[in-house]
Amino acid sequence: MAGQQIQEIPQVRSMSGFMQGFRVVIASALVILAAIGGVYIWKEVDLNRAERQITVQKEQFAAQKAELLRKSAALYARDRKDALSLFSVPLAWAVRREMMSENLDQIDQYFTELVKVKGFSRIVLVKADGVVALSSDRKFLGARFDSIYPAEHLTAEQTQILESPPGQYLLVVPIMGLNKRLGTLAISYTAEAFPLAE
Repeated sequence: MAGQQIQEIPQVRSMSGFMQGFRVVIASALVILAAIGGVYIWKEVDLNRAERQITVQKEQFAAQKAELLRKSAALYARDRKDALSLFSVPLAWAVRREMMSENLDQIDQYFTELVKVKGFSRIVLVKADGVVALSSDRKFLGARFDSIYPAEHLTAEQTQILESPPGQYLLVVPIMGLNKRLGTLAISYTAEAFPLAE
């Protein structure tokens, strides 16, 4: 009996050592799994944060792009208006010279050539009495100006560039003689669309 007790004690000790080793392995495995899980969760959180930042940056970029396009389109429209304004000065001088010489045929030739240029659709010359003397569209010859355009344009003392709807302009140019108004020039012009518009 005493021999059996001696033999059983090492088995208990070896079983106890085995269990203790097993616990260490399990604990180590759990620590490693927890570390891997923690790294995975941290990476997921980091990835989600990065995705949110990218989304915010895309939205900011889209807003900045839209603002730049809006400003560019406004500058483009202002450039069109400035070009029309500059164009109106020598045209008014040429029309004035021909009106003072009573050479309406020459003005009519100007109109015929001008409406061939892209964007120009109708040009009307109205005498001081408000009657259309020349028109690139012959159906308006002899008509009253106020049957085509608002009558207040006949009293404008400066060149007017009216835009309605966007990109469609009405250029109203007073033709002044030495001491009186000879007439009014009305030009319809459609600008090309802003090239970067979406």
